[in-house]
Amino acid sequence: MSRIKVDSDLKDIMPEFLGLLEKELLMIDDAFQRQDLPFIMSFAHKLKGDAPGYGLRDLGDLGALLEVECRNGSLPASFPIFEKIKAFLKHIEIEYI
Repeated sequence: MSRIKVDSDLKDIMPEFLGLLEKELLMIDDAFQRQDLPFIMSFAHKLKGDAPGYGLRDLGDLGALLEVECRNGSLPASFPIFEKIKAFLKHIEIEYI
């Protein structure tokens, strides 16, 4: 588990954000099956912008990397980054400060 400290002001909205991300991850898994790079890139761009606002800067950085690989048209290079995003979310523990 990776412990991440975030502002206690986010305590009420963080579960909703993480829940939405879980649903989006399922859609992105499907998008990889369909080889839908524009859809994946849209998710990555949104993640790059949204995650840091929730105190999840590393997750935003992964979103930025995924967006770059999608822009480059590289589905094979994109998938390992997506797997890192899933692992990150699976292994975080939020500590509110």
